Amino acid sequence: THATLVLPIPTPDRDHLENQLLFLFDNYGHLLNVSTADVDALNRMLISSAINYATQIGATFIMLAIMLLMTPRRRFKRLPTIISLLALLLNLIRVVLLALFYPSHWTDFYVLYSGDWQFVPASDMQTSVAATVLSIPVTALLLSALMVQAWSMMQLWTPLWRALVVFVSGLLSLATIAMSFVNCIFQAKNILYADPFPASWVRKLYLALTTGSISWFTFLFMIRLVVHMWTNRSILPSMKGLKAMDVLIITNSILMLIPVLFAGLEFLDSASGFESGSLTQTSVVIVLPLGTLVAQRIATRGYMPDSVEGSGPNSISLPLS
Repeated sequence: THATLVLPIPTPDRDHLENQLLFLFDNYGHLLNVSTADVDALNRMLISSAINYATQIGATFIMLAIMLLMTPRRRFKRLPTIISLLALLLNLIRVVLLALFYPSHWTDFYVLYSGDWQFVPASDMQTSVAATVLSIPVTALLLSALMVQAWSMMQLWTPLWRALVVFVSGLLSLATIAMSFVNCIFQAKNILYADPFPASWVRKLYLALTTGSISWFTFLFMIRLVVHMWTNRSILPSMKGLKAMDVLIITNSILMLIPVLFAGLEFLDSASGFESGSLTQTSVVIVLPLGTLVAQRIATRGYMPDSVEGSGPNSISLPLS
């Protein structure tokens, strides 16, 4: 009275899975060639980036709280402390705005795979633009903090070498800030007006200047560490303890290798899903005040510039953070 149709079950095949197509059409009736492999790859990239930004939010917030709780009250009036606090605060806001991309309409299925942005509300666009623009003051603040730290460690150098370091540092910093401004303008136009982003040289030049600036300051810290080790024939100066400047030199030289690593990873293929550009800025913003706090806590009290024991007529006062 009835017939049963038995269909063969295909054997598991990875190529067959990745070559499946989704027949989707955009708002204008154009067929979108989207495969299930594309959907999986984009989902993995979105999850990876969301975890990345969430980690940066937590690290920046914790470092900001540590600075507010552990920095001596008298140091809040100093320029290095003000720069570090402003950089941490603005970076926290910037990363939060970047993370708001994922629960917004930017990640709607149709918007992601059609590229049609007309259904993205203005509020989501403005949030993305604000996150992009905030990278300019964050870049300016972190470069200012690097210059202040480098200047404090070059006090014993000859005037000629100090002038050369200031000239190169200022030139690199100004060029990086200017290129950051140009890059943000093109990104904002791309978000608001769907303007095609210019040739890749704009982004590459910005990445090159950022990497070069961070590497330059790390190079200065490393030179100071090598000179320090040559003078003391060791990382530790003596059995009496560590001076605050000694600890600052050691911590800055070692910790600044982290931002250099992230800056180098920026040149990887963006399809890898690892977004290291934001990590570069966040790592510098966190590393500098961390090194200063470590120097304040580890150094022997008698060697601290602000201590009573070190305030005699023969003491050297250095503009530490």
